[in-house]
Amino acid sequence: MYLKRFLLILKHVLFPIAIASADDAETEKDISNIKPEMTVTAVELYYDYQKNGLAADEKYKDKVIIVEGSISEIDKDLGDIYCSLNTADYDWVRCYFSKSHAKEAANLEKKMKISVKGKVEGKFGAYLNLRGCTIEKIK
Repeated sequence: MYLKRFLLILKHVLFPIAIASADDAETEKDISNIKPEMTVTAVELYYDYQKNGLAADEKYKDKVIIVEGSISEIDKDLGDIYCSLNTADYDWVRCYFSKSHAKEAANLEKKMKISVKGKVEGKFGAYLNLRGCTIEKIK
């Protein structure tokens, strides 16, 4: 019973994290010349997923977008650099950057307003993740 749960956690949680961790630089390179399909606020993105996750995946998943918002957190997750953007309820939108952006991310501060270009990975646990992100504008 416990072994089965452990294996499910490995398969559905840890393995996807490990794969995603290695891909931010590659994703950034892949999307660098792609024009974003839309610009949305972190709040809009959050509420679209809260209203209907399936419809939101149809609209956003695997698309390159610009998301705008106020930074609530800058940190690392299993070595991956990210910033979370405020929503009305929770720090739910995470923008992951390749390691080449470590210095740039280190200069960010909470409450800064930024625009980030990235590829929507979709909802993963409690967070909506964008991968291969670059900072387009700091306001």
